[in-house]
Amino acid sequence: MKKSVFYSALVAGMLALSFHVSAIGPLSGSSNTEFGNYTLTSSEDAIEFDGKTLETYDLTYANVKTPVKIGVDVSRNCKNYIVRYPSFEIQYVCNKQGLGAKRIYEGFESVHPKIVNALLDDTQLNYQARIVGQMQSDEEALQLIACYFPRLIKKEIRELKSL
Repeated sequence: MKKSVFYSALVAGMLALSFHVSAIGPLSGSSNTEFGNYTLTSSEDAIEFDGKTLETYDLTYANVKTPVKIGVDVSRNCKNYIVRYPSFEIQYVCNKQGLGAKRIYEGFESVHPKIVNALLDDTQLNYQARIVGQMQSDEEALQLIACYFPRLIKKEIRELKSL
């Protein structure tokens, strides 16, 4: 009897969690960059990371042709938002210390680090190491990423609006 109550509660909790993650509907706003306004929607093309299929979002900008993919990697004490573009990638980590940008962990890159280094604005990476000092909901984190992500790309490249 206790086992069935426990399993029922466990299944209900898992369903509630999966509903929460996938309940994020289309989000939009201004990036305040050359990329223009953004729209975030659920993606049908999931990111694979560390042997897992991640809940994935498409981030489109008004002035950029190719969408950016954001995969949400949930671990015990934090969430990693894996942000991938055909020639660039980065991650945003959300934990007790807040939300901030970091390079993709070595061994999990899908873009060669030399290419990322050529495009990455190191000053912005340092600036974005901690965007906010508290954990954010997925919706808030995704919107912050949509606004901050373009700035990680060197300005002279960003102004071309095509990577």
